[in-house]
Amino acid sequence: GYIIGDYNLFSDLYTEFNEIFEYSEYTKSICDKSKENVLMLKETDLYEARKYSLIYNSYKGRRIESYYDDNVIQAYFSYDYSTLFMFLIMLVGLGSSLFLDNDNKMKGILGCVPYGRLKMIFTKIFAIIVYCVAIVGVFSAIDILIIQCRYGFIDGWGMKLYSIGEYRDTPLNCTVLEFFVMWFMYRVMAMVLFALITYIINYIFEKEIKTIVYSIGVYIIAIIACINTKVWINPVAMFNLQELIKSCTIRGVAGMPFFYHEIVMAGGIVSIVFLIICCVILSVIEGKRGMVCKL
Repeated sequence: GYIIGDYNLFSDLYTEFNEIFEYSEYTKSICDKSKENVLMLKETDLYEARKYSLIYNSYKGRRIESYYDDNVIQAYFSYDYSTLFMFLIMLVGLGSSLFLDNDNKMKGILGCVPYGRLKMIFTKIFAIIVYCVAIVGVFSAIDILIIQCRYGFIDGWGMKLYSIGEYRDTPLNCTVLEFFVMWFMYRVMAMVLFALITYIINYIFEKEIKTIVYSIGVYIIAIIACINTKVWINPVAMFNLQELIKSCTIRGVAGMPFFYHEIVMAGGIVSIVFLIICCVILSVIEGKRGMVCKL
């Protein structure tokens, strides 16, 4: 055989297997240190004691029981070129629905029907959620196909996420498949968040050009404001959850420690509920202004 190539191959394998064998000891040392800190701080600094307790419960009992070539799965989680296309498809799809309602006076017609305007709002919101789920689902499947065509079959869906080299320090104890579902849900939340913002902008201005321009402006401002920050409402982190959970990041809320990905999820849910309430309020205000259908 090729001596240098064989040497490099076995050197890489040795490094990977050595990390796997030593991972249990590595996490055990983290747990031991965290336990010591809990005992030392529980009487003087309750927040820090709770934080180290959270770390201890996350890392205790970990060990890698299976080995797969994780290069392909790492390539998939690092592949995020489809995000821009998801935004474009979302804008195009919403536009074909929202702008037509303005052009054909459908909002005015529904306003003549008892509770018609509220029914329209909730129906639209449900349709937006379904549409966002479909977009993320389709592009997730396309991403998998692209990665498999370029790198080969994605294997190891059942192994623990921390078995992957880049995710050794993740606070999550789920499998790769469970994390994929979690990442899917986060991206859907981010898409719904931006879609509801577009819906509200369209509801206010009712002009196609203004809605598109203002929506893109809001998207850009939100993305710039959230990059490399640890704010609670962070749609960028929702899209890049795979980067967020590579390390153990903890933030305090009301004196209680939480993993940052949990805060991002809660912030996303609260934001979506808030935007839905805004949609309902706008509908009620418009109804009280006495808007009637003009045929």
